[in-house]
Amino acid sequence: MGSVHVPDNGRSKTKGERTRATILQHATDSFRRNGYDNSTIASIAQEIGVSEGTVFQHFGSKSGLLSAVMDEFYADLYGTAADIAHSPGDAEERFRALIDAWALKAERNWDLIRVFVQRSRYGTDAELNERWKEHNRRYTRLHLDLIVEMQEQGMIPDSEIPPTLIRDIVFGAIEHIALGQDQAPKMEIRHQAKQIIEVLLAGPATQPTGTTAQLDRIESKLDAVLAEGS
Repeated sequence: MGSVHVPDNGRSKTKGERTRATILQHATDSFRRNGYDNSTIASIAQEIGVSEGTVFQHFGSKSGLLSAVMDEFYADLYGTAADIAHSPGDAEERFRALIDAWALKAERNWDLIRVFVQRSRYGTDAELNERWKEHNRRYTRLHLDLIVEMQEQGMIPDSEIPPTLIRDIVFGAIEHIALGQDQAPKMEIRHQAKQIIEVLLAGPATQPTGTTAQLDRIESKLDAVLAEGS
């Protein structure tokens, strides 16, 4: 997705709303191309023919502008995920679709996601960091609910593994794969994301049962998947 999704409420937008949407779109493109540090309010304002004061009027600061871009990104991400999570089909089918949608989103938007992570997780803006965490909690809650449903239905071999741990394994492994391709011209992680789900959902076969044995098996197979992408 190359531009920010701006919700349409079925009415004509005011001039101020159109200006805000235009600023958001150009800011998103600038953060993608140049990163946060090399994007400036002045350059964004110049691109669209408005004053710097107009940008500050709408967003308060450069950090506020990034926060608004992040809000739009996660609103689109959550909307797509909620549609999948609440669609017909069994829990495993919907969970696979959710993970594939996230892997595709990461492939297409890693340059922007990188900015969110760097400025939120590793930056000094506590408010931005909390906002980013809240977006991620809300988004991954959809996945967590499906993991619980799959455990209740026996789709995950060991129901004693905490659902939050399974969630963290999935997202942590995908992030690891993405980081390994951080500077690649084209990111390709969907295939390995599917392999990660196969590892988690595969039965224990003839291997020992129990939470510890299951986690050891998952760790071993995940190592093989991650090594393939390194």
